[in-house]
Amino acid sequence: MSTYLLRVGLGYRVNSILDNKRVEELCRSNGDLGRVGGRFKLWLTNDPHTAQFGEATIRPLLSKIEDTQGEIHDVVQEVIKPRKKLAALMAAASCLNLPATSSNTGAPK
Repeated sequence: MSTYLLRVGLGYRVNSILDNKRVEELCRSNGDLGRVGGRFKLWLTNDPHTAQFGEATIRPLLSKIEDTQGEIHDVVQEVIKPRKKLAALMAAASCLNLPATSSNTGAPK
């Protein structure tokens, strides 16, 4: 943490590690999955409102659930990969020979 604060104090630009657009996509996909899952649950409980739905309706619903899970997985991978790149950049930045500090005392080592 102290190395981070030192770098910020020296004027290094801090970039966000999350892509807000991708996080919004994740939220949207998660909401879609919840709605589809709720409809599927109604069908499983033999709710009178879903009595007209048969296997011909449920199979595409299951397919939609699988597709949405795939979308969520893809977006999560896109959000996580920049973190790996950031870790590589931070490792490369450690070669700047900035003084390290002890995390217990805050005094330079």
